[in-house]
Amino acid sequence: MGSIHEAAVGGNVEILKLLIDNGANVNLKDNKGLRPLHYAAWQGRSEPVFILLRRGANVNEQSTSGDTPLHLACQYGHNEIVQ
Repeated sequence: MGSIHEAAVGGNVEILKLLIDNGANVNLKDNKGLRPLHYAAWQGRSEPVFILLRRGANVNEQSTSGDTPLHLACQYGHNEIVQ
């Protein structure tokens, strides 16, 4: 998991913005095929989700197991993100 993934999953908005502003790839996948948006959606971190989307994260990217960020948000009951 890269720094951008850790910032997204932890909800660390300031670090997330700093990483993106300095060239971090918002669609960077880890060894499970998960992108930062997957992690933020899985944990219900709405502000990081919105930041990643505004910065060009692809909502249709699938993990190696076929999950999209939307699947994870639905599975874990994060309705604000689903909407």
